Amino acid sequence: MRAADLMAKSLSQQGADRIFCVPGESYLSLLDALHDTEISVVACRHEGGAGFMAVADAKLTGKPGVVAVSRGPGATNASIGVHLAQQDAIPLVLIIGQVSREERGRGAFQEVDYEQFFGGMAKKVWEVERSEQLSEVVARAFHDSQSGTPGPVVIVLQEDMLADDLPEEIWPKMPVARPGVDLEAVEQAAALLAKAKRPLIMAGGGLDSDAGRAALEELAKKHNIPVALTFRHQEIFDNSLPHFAGHLGFKIPKPHVELLKKHDLLLAIGTRLSDTPTQGYQLPTAPEPQAPLIHVYQDASPIGRVFRTELPVVSDPSAFCY
Repeated sequence: MRAADLMAKSLSQQGADRIFCVPGESYLSLLDALHDTEISVVACRHEGGAGFMAVADAKLTGKPGVVAVSRGPGATNASIGVHLAQQDAIPLVLIIGQVSREERGRGAFQEVDYEQFFGGMAKKVWEVERSEQLSEVVARAFHDSQSGTPGPVVIVLQEDMLADDLPEEIWPKMPVARPGVDLEAVEQAAALLAKAKRPLIMAGGGLDSDAGRAALEELAKKHNIPVALTFRHQEIFDNSLPHFAGHLGFKIPKPHVELLKKHDLLLAIGTRLSDTPTQGYQLPTAPEPQAPLIHVYQDASPIGRVFRTELPVVSDPSAFCY
């Protein structure tokens, strides 16, 4: 079959059911192949809008959002969605049509080195020249977008490669490893919580699931802890509950921030503790927090990067709360 048909089948195998795109000549054969699948193709008027739609789709479904664009300005327009996915830790797969193999490296019309362009914001960039690697790359892209800290990945398709003939060998879906719960860390957290008189939970996108929201609410009610929500995650905790301690976005009133600073234990759960929720690295203060910090995240890389952490915990945030 054509490599384009193999890719369409590989996308279906990985669970893709919707692709947002601005059609372009550099990947027309893939669009043709998608016509024969159950995948819904949503044609958009601008690549930036398509990227935002794919990110929203990922936030709503919990699955990687998929966006397809043509080369050059199509890809650069879509970069805003890639950056948003990186900032918000959202799984996203960006598919870009590239110039043909014989034109690659010659400065052809709208040719871009996407590994260089997206290398600083995407978790991984693959440019597929050999069609026999195509199904593997699709499987790895979906896997990597969801592993560790979720984020964007980029698949670049050289235009003539999509017309190659090859056997129908489709890579299976690759299960994503999830960190377990360290019971010793839970016991240490419980001991710190027992000593605290004014604990505060800072809850982020790692709890943005049905299980995560339920676990967060149970933790807050059981221990009577106020919950402050990070930027763009106001919806993960019932704002009508007395435990709701506000939203840590932009232009938060200074008295509100000063009040939250009076905590004597901070449980940062499911957040990377970037500059916005920490109010410019002042809640907690960097590098030495004003109170002990328990940081729970599914990936070790953000923990301890900016703040000295009393108890670093690599765990699924929902499981830790339970």
